[in-house]
Amino acid sequence: MSESDWVLLPRLPIRDLEWVRDLVYFDGPLLSEFRSPNGDTYLFHWCDVDDGTNRWMVFRVSRPDLVKYLFRRYPLRKLIEESQDGFVYVVDIGDNRQHKRAFWVPLVDVPEDFLPDHDSTLVFNGGMEKSKSYPALIDKNWGVEDLAQFPRRFTEVYTFLYLLGDSEREPPRATHMFNYNFEKGRGWTSRHFFRELRAQIPFADRPGEVEEFRYSSPGFISLRMNPLLGSTITAAVNRYIADQPAILESYKILQDFVNGKAGFPGDDDDDLEGFGPIVEASADSVAIARELSRRLGFVDWNRIYAACREDPVASARILLIYCRRLKILAGYQTDGKATLL
Repeated sequence: MSESDWVLLPRLPIRDLEWVRDLVYFDGPLLSEFRSPNGDTYLFHWCDVDDGTNRWMVFRVSRPDLVKYLFRRYPLRKLIEESQDGFVYVVDIGDNRQHKRAFWVPLVDVPEDFLPDHDSTLVFNGGMEKSKSYPALIDKNWGVEDLAQFPRRFTEVYTFLYLLGDSEREPPRATHMFNYNFEKGRGWTSRHFFRELRAQIPFADRPGEVEEFRYSSPGFISLRMNPLLGSTITAAVNRYIADQPAILESYKILQDFVNGKAGFPGDDDDDLEGFGPIVEASADSVAIARELSRRLGFVDWNRIYAACREDPVASARILLIYCRRLKILAGYQTDGKATLL
């Protein structure tokens, strides 16, 4: 089909589009994101210029597919060729953004020279430095429990790595939450522990609530947080999955040692209370915990140990709490229920 066979429209059918951002820019925008009043996302892809008139290809994309493109999982060509509508608009735009002509074109009839290369992935990181959220793709059946658990575990891992990870950031203050009175069996639940820890994160980087949730196949969930650290969580989860047998072996050794030394109440994920009398821990616990930290990566054992005022049992217990949360996130990925980007 030649251009003369395209369907000429009286105007572009999509009205009141709101500019979101330019995704690719070189002496002017080459790929721009727009949003319609009903929340649909459209991309404007520059194709050609003739005598001051720019020709753009306009197509609708799903939010999950756009997220994949922004994080280099999808090339731009795939976004176009798998457009959910099966067609694109071709729009000629002149000076002062005046729309001169608009065409309806089936995907199979889009000229080859309008399409980007097959490996045309985004050449930058999708604006992560300016973003205040981090997305994850979701699939399969999510229940109410998943919607409650996944964001909470993700933000807990984020909080832990922000303050106790291997970084140049200020270490956390060694407050009471790191040193429980085991002899009297008093302590905070782990949820309160992470809440107290989260309060030490600067407000601009502090993790927040779910910003957006789209349930489809696949859908996505967007969590308010520093997205650069979100990428570190992805790397930590992938490392856990790759070395899971060895990590679980170290985890079991440390857990058995700590339980035997302090009378800990087993593997109750939300309970830090009920500890029996502490028996003086040997240096073996530190060596075991260091080994687990090394296998996990991204955590700084020295920071944990210092925050616990060099209490080896308390330090080990906190490391085990983090490890369990990482295991839960890894389970979402290995089960195909979530893809961390």
